[in-house]
Amino acid sequence: MKSDLLFCANSYLTYRAIVDHDRQFADHLPPWFYHHDVPRTPINTPQELDRHLCSAINAALKDGPVALMLSSGMDSAILASYLPEGTQTYTLHCQADSGIDETGAAKVYANRNGLKHTVVDVYWSDYEAFAGKLMQRKGCPIHSIEVQVYKAALQAKKDGIRTLIFGETADIIYGGHSKLLARDWDLDAFSRRFAFVDTEKVL
Repeated sequence: MKSDLLFCANSYLTYRAIVDHDRQFADHLPPWFYHHDVPRTPINTPQELDRHLCSAINAALKDGPVALMLSSGMDSAILASYLPEGTQTYTLHCQADSGIDETGAAKVYANRNGLKHTVVDVYWSDYEAFAGKLMQRKGCPIHSIEVQVYKAALQAKKDGIRTLIFGETADIIYGGHSKLLARDWDLDAFSRRFAFVDTEKVL
């Protein structure tokens, strides 16, 4: 594998991933690459979705204690309705002046479904403590949510939880991102639409 800092930085700024799996940021930082190896189940009706969610939740429950990462969004709220009463949930709360507080809505969902609810407070000191080790583990920069999820995972492990359930990828899988499915994107148009920065101006 070739170490190519400029290529990897450019690729990560544009796609949040290294698109060439033969390159890495540095010799001592082998990257973790996403592998799309989980089979997808085609869903055509609400009834099919209901059956699939029931099956997936039941499979997770067989592996031991589970918990749900519960935000104020509809994806995790729907999943909450499929869990047995007393199941543990965690809601992230960033302790920052500009942070969005989702704990109130999440508490409503938890109470409505008879679930345990724990708020995981996240501080800037957590980023200082965890970001470096997470980037080393990943071999790449991280998204801000990864520190938050890591702290929640530490709490879950302490609580004896074996499996965390997330609803966050529904946006990606089902086209929840704004206008993602509105056209057949070519590479340049996709880059302009979804890149956070103009890499030429950064690098």
